[in-house]
Amino acid sequence: MMRISAKTVFFAVCLAFFAVAAARFVWLKYGPPAGEPRFECDEPIVDVGVVEKGKRSLHKFVVRNSGGKPLTIKAEPGCASCLAVKDSMTVPPHSEAALPVSVHTDRLLEGSKVFRVLLELNDQRHRYVVLQIKAKVVPNQSSAKARS
Repeated sequence: MMRISAKTVFFAVCLAFFAVAAARFVWLKYGPPAGEPRFECDEPIVDVGVVEKGKRSLHKFVVRNSGGKPLTIKAEPGCASCLAVKDSMTVPPHSEAALPVSVHTDRLLEGSKVFRVLLELNDQRHRYVVLQIKAKVVPNQSSAKARS
């Protein structure tokens, strides 16, 4: 019976580890194998500027699937004031779609705010992505005039 030395085992484990690390690096740098979904969004953070309290703001994030299989997206609100209009959607391969997100300001205090929507994806590179909408909530002009 042949004995395997501890050095040989250690060398084999190190070699396997580096092979896996190198494959992961190549996969992250050059993309997933053909046929996998791939999420892309040019503007994951958007500033919509000034929004009057009590008004709604709607922004459509453009999401792309540059992969070869359908991309499934499940949207979860980050807070009660920010909701994705669609809870889930599927983007076909090599296509893009609009993901509308609505911001409700009726129960918020004035000031700069950041609203978030969490996306759960079937993209192995990006399992979760956060989309953000920045806004400055100001008093409603009609209610401010009524008070004075």
